[in-house]
Amino acid sequence: MRFVYVLFLVGFFTLMIEFPWCVFMVSELGIYQIDFLEVYPMLFY
Repeated sequence: MRFVYVLFLVGFFTLMIEFPWCVFMVSELGIYQIDFLEVYPMLFY
């Protein structure tokens, strides 16, 4: 489980560097961060 968490952090920070609008979206919709966790894997399929 820890490996998946680390993998998510690496992918998330990579996403923040490549797509700054994701940072704005997450900060603006901070209450929907759980939904973002569910949507995140779909970006790679």
